[in-house]
Amino acid sequence: MLLWSYVSAVCKHWWALMGCAIFTLLSAWIAYADKQNTWILRATIGLAGICFFYAGYLAWRDERLQVLAITNDLRITSTHWKELAILSAQNCSTSAVECAWTCDTDHEWRVWGGNQPEACRAWICRAGGMLLQSKKVRDGIPEEIKREPDDFVRWCLYLKSRGVYRARTNGWTYANGVTTESHTADIENFWDLSYEICMEFSLKEFAPQLDCL
Repeated sequence: MLLWSYVSAVCKHWWALMGCAIFTLLSAWIAYADKQNTWILRATIGLAGICFFYAGYLAWRDERLQVLAITNDLRITSTHWKELAILSAQNCSTSAVECAWTCDTDHEWRVWGGNQPEACRAWICRAGGMLLQSKKVRDGIPEEIKREPDDFVRWCLYLKSRGVYRARTNGWTYANGVTTESHTADIENFWDLSYEICMEFSLKEFAPQLDCL
Protein backbone atom coordinates (compact mmCIF):
# COMPACT_ATOMS: atom_id res chain seq x y z
CA MET A 1 0.00 0.00 0.00
CA LEU A 2 2.77 2.46 0.90
CA LEU A 3 4.70 1.56 -2.27
CA TRP A 4 1.61 2.15 -4.38
CA SER A 5 1.06 5.53 -2.72
CA TYR A 6 4.62 6.51 -3.54
CA VAL A 7 4.36 5.34 -7.17
CA SER A 8 1.06 7.17 -7.56
CA ALA A 9 2.51 10.40 -6.17
CA VAL A 10 5.59 10.17 -8.42
CA CYS A 11 3.54 9.38 -11.52
CA LYS A 12 1.25 12.34 -10.88
CA HIS A 13 4.21 14.73 -10.93
CA TRP A 14 5.94 12.86 -13.77
CA TRP A 15 2.88 13.09 -15.99
CA ALA A 16 2.68 16.83 -15.39
CA LEU A 17 6.38 17.28 -16.18
CA MET A 18 6.15 15.20 -19.35
CA GLY A 19 3.55 17.65 -20.66
CA CYS A 20 5.51 20.77 -19.84
CA ALA A 21 7.09 23.22 -22.29
CA ILE A 22 10.52 21.57 -22.16
CA PHE A 23 9.40 18.80 -24.52
CA THR A 24 7.95 21.41 -26.85
CA LEU A 25 11.34 23.12 -26.94
CA LEU A 26 13.00 19.76 -27.59
CA SER A 27 10.67 19.14 -30.53
CA ALA A 28 11.43 22.59 -31.92
CA TRP A 29 15.16 21.97 -31.62
CA ILE A 30 14.87 18.60 -33.34
CA ALA A 31 13.01 20.20 -36.25
CA TYR A 32 15.50 23.05 -36.49
CA ALA A 33 18.64 20.89 -36.21
CA ASP A 34 17.26 18.04 -38.34
CA LYS A 35 18.50 15.41 -35.89
CA GLN A 36 18.54 11.70 -36.64
CA ASN A 37 16.05 9.27 -35.11
CA THR A 38 18.66 7.71 -32.81
CA TRP A 39 19.54 11.10 -31.31
CA ILE A 40 15.86 11.93 -30.92
CA LEU A 41 15.20 8.67 -29.07
CA ARG A 42 18.15 9.13 -26.72
CA ALA A 43 17.27 12.76 -26.00
CA THR A 44 13.64 11.90 -25.27
CA ILE A 45 14.52 9.02 -22.96
CA GLY A 46 17.15 11.11 -21.19
CA LEU A 47 14.78 14.00 -20.66
CA ALA A 48 12.04 11.64 -19.48
CA GLY A 49 14.51 10.15 -16.97
CA ILE A 50 15.41 13.59 -15.63
CA CYS A 51 11.71 14.39 -15.27
CA PHE A 52 11.14 11.09 -13.41
CA PHE A 53 13.98 11.87 -11.00
CA TYR A 54 12.58 15.35 -10.36
CA ALA A 55 9.08 13.90 -9.92
CA GLY A 56 10.46 11.71 -7.12
CA TYR A 57 11.81 14.80 -5.42
CA LEU A 58 8.46 16.59 -5.76
CA ALA A 59 6.65 13.62 -4.21
CA TRP A 60 9.08 13.61 -1.28
CA ARG A 61 8.73 17.39 -0.91
CA ASP A 62 4.94 17.17 -0.67
CA GLU A 63 5.14 14.56 2.10
CA ARG A 64 7.86 16.50 3.90
CA LEU A 65 5.78 19.69 3.94
CA GLN A 66 2.82 17.77 5.36
CA VAL A 67 4.97 16.29 8.13
CA LEU A 68 6.37 19.72 8.99
CA ALA A 69 2.88 21.19 9.11
CA ILE A 70 1.70 18.45 11.48
CA THR A 71 4.83 18.79 13.62
CA ASN A 72 4.35 22.53 13.94
CA ASP A 73 0.72 22.00 14.97
CA LEU A 74 1.78 19.58 17.72
CA ARG A 75 4.81 21.51 18.94
CA ILE A 76 4.45 22.96 22.42
CA THR A 77 5.63 26.56 22.58
CA SER A 78 6.40 29.09 25.29
CA THR A 79 2.87 30.46 24.93
CA HIS A 80 1.28 27.07 25.69
CA TRP A 81 3.12 26.81 29.01
CA LYS A 82 2.30 30.40 29.95
CA GLU A 83 -1.40 29.90 29.21
CA LEU A 84 -1.38 26.70 31.25
CA ALA A 85 0.17 28.54 34.20
CA ILE A 86 -2.53 31.20 34.09
CA LEU A 87 -5.30 28.59 33.96
CA SER A 88 -3.93 26.82 37.03
CA ALA A 89 -3.95 30.05 39.03
CA GLN A 90 -7.46 30.99 37.91
CA ASN A 91 -9.27 27.67 38.25
CA CYS A 92 -7.45 25.21 40.49
CA SER A 93 -5.93 27.06 43.45
CA THR A 94 -8.61 25.79 45.86
CA SER A 95 -8.39 22.11 44.85
CA ALA A 96 -6.15 19.56 46.53
CA VAL A 97 -4.14 16.74 44.98
CA GLU A 98 -3.12 13.71 47.00
CA CYS A 99 -1.86 10.18 46.63
CA ALA A 100 -3.46 7.30 48.56
CA TRP A 101 -2.19 3.75 48.95
CA THR A 102 -2.08 0.73 51.22
CA CYS A 103 1.00 -1.37 52.02
CA ASP A 104 3.16 0.42 49.42
CA THR A 105 0.97 -0.76 46.54
CA ASP A 106 -1.86 0.61 44.42
CA HIS A 107 -0.81 4.26 44.59
CA GLU A 108 -3.69 6.40 43.36
CA TRP A 109 -3.37 10.12 42.64
CA ARG A 110 -6.61 12.09 42.83
CA VAL A 111 -8.02 15.61 42.88
CA TRP A 112 -10.57 16.60 45.49
CA GLY A 113 -12.21 19.74 46.78
CA GLY A 114 -12.48 23.07 45.05
CA ASN A 115 -15.11 24.24 42.59
CA GLN A 116 -13.87 22.39 39.50
CA PRO A 117 -12.06 19.15 40.42
CA GLU A 118 -12.68 17.57 37.01
CA ALA A 119 -11.35 20.64 35.22
CA CYS A 120 -8.28 20.54 37.46
CA ARG A 121 -7.74 16.88 36.66
CA ALA A 122 -7.95 17.74 32.95
CA TRP A 123 -5.39 20.51 33.55
CA ILE A 124 -2.98 18.04 35.15
CA CYS A 125 -3.46 15.58 32.26
CA ARG A 126 -2.66 18.37 29.82
CA ALA A 127 0.47 19.37 31.74
CA GLY A 128 1.63 15.75 31.95
CA GLY A 129 1.22 15.30 28.21
CA MET A 130 3.11 18.52 27.48
CA LEU A 131 6.10 17.21 29.45
CA LEU A 132 6.78 14.83 26.57
CA GLN A 133 5.62 17.07 23.71
CA SER A 134 7.70 20.09 24.68
CA LYS A 135 11.14 19.47 23.18
CA LYS A 136 13.26 21.68 25.42
CA VAL A 137 11.45 20.44 28.51
CA ARG A 138 11.41 16.73 27.63
CA ASP A 139 15.22 16.53 27.55
CA GLY A 140 15.38 17.39 31.25
CA ILE A 141 12.70 15.00 32.51
CA PRO A 142 13.95 11.91 34.43
CA GLU A 143 13.60 8.69 32.43
CA GLU A 144 11.40 6.97 35.01
CA ILE A 145 8.90 9.82 34.74
CA LYS A 146 9.02 9.77 30.93
CA ARG A 147 8.12 6.08 31.03
CA GLU A 148 4.95 6.72 33.06
CA PRO A 149 2.07 6.02 30.60
CA ASP A 150 -0.57 8.10 32.42
CA ASP A 151 -0.38 11.87 31.75
CA PHE A 152 -2.08 12.70 35.06
CA VAL A 153 0.30 10.58 37.13
CA ARG A 154 3.31 11.79 35.12
CA TRP A 155 2.74 15.42 36.16
CA CYS A 156 2.19 14.42 39.79
CA LEU A 157 5.39 12.39 39.83
CA TYR A 158 7.33 15.27 38.28
CA LEU A 159 6.08 17.69 40.93
CA LYS A 160 6.91 15.09 43.57
CA SER A 161 10.50 15.11 42.27
CA ARG A 162 10.63 18.92 42.44
CA GLY A 163 8.63 19.74 45.57
CA VAL A 164 8.12 18.73 49.20
CA TYR A 165 6.36 15.35 49.38
CA ARG A 166 4.54 14.78 52.68
CA ALA A 167 3.41 11.24 53.48
CA ARG A 168 1.43 10.15 56.52
CA THR A 169 -0.18 7.02 57.94
CA ASN A 170 -3.91 7.36 58.49
CA GLY A 171 -4.57 4.12 60.36
CA TRP A 172 -4.75 0.36 60.26
CA THR A 173 -7.54 -2.05 59.41
CA TYR A 174 -7.74 -5.69 60.48
CA ALA A 175 -9.46 -8.39 58.45
CA ASN A 176 -8.97 -12.17 58.65
CA GLY A 177 -5.87 -11.71 60.72
CA VAL A 178 -4.26 -9.40 58.15
CA THR A 179 -3.19 -5.87 59.10
CA THR A 180 -3.44 -3.25 56.36
CA GLU A 181 -1.94 0.21 56.67
CA SER A 182 -3.63 3.15 54.98
CA HIS A 183 -1.51 6.06 53.76
CA THR A 184 -1.98 9.37 52.01
CA ALA A 185 0.51 11.93 50.78
CA ASP A 186 0.49 15.30 49.11
CA ILE A 187 2.88 17.77 47.54
CA GLU A 188 3.24 21.02 49.43
CA ASN A 189 1.72 23.98 47.55
CA PHE A 190 0.87 21.80 44.56
CA TRP A 191 -0.76 24.54 42.47
CA ASP A 192 1.74 27.27 43.34
CA LEU A 193 4.52 24.88 42.35
CA SER A 194 2.67 23.98 39.16
CA TYR A 195 2.40 27.66 38.26
CA GLU A 196 6.11 28.25 38.90
CA ILE A 197 7.17 25.22 36.86
CA CYS A 198 4.92 26.17 33.93
CA MET A 199 6.41 29.68 33.86
CA GLU A 200 9.89 28.14 34.08
CA PHE A 201 9.12 25.91 31.11
CA SER A 202 7.68 28.87 29.23
CA LEU A 203 11.04 30.64 29.53
CA LYS A 204 12.89 27.45 28.59
CA GLU A 205 10.90 27.07 25.36
CA PHE A 206 11.41 30.77 24.62
CA ALA A 207 15.19 30.54 25.06
CA PRO A 208 15.97 29.31 21.49
CA GLN A 209 14.19 32.39 20.10
CA LEU A 210 16.42 34.63 22.22
CA ASP A 211 19.50 32.86 20.85
CA CYS A 212 18.49 33.90 17.34
CA LEU A 213 18.39 37.63 18.14
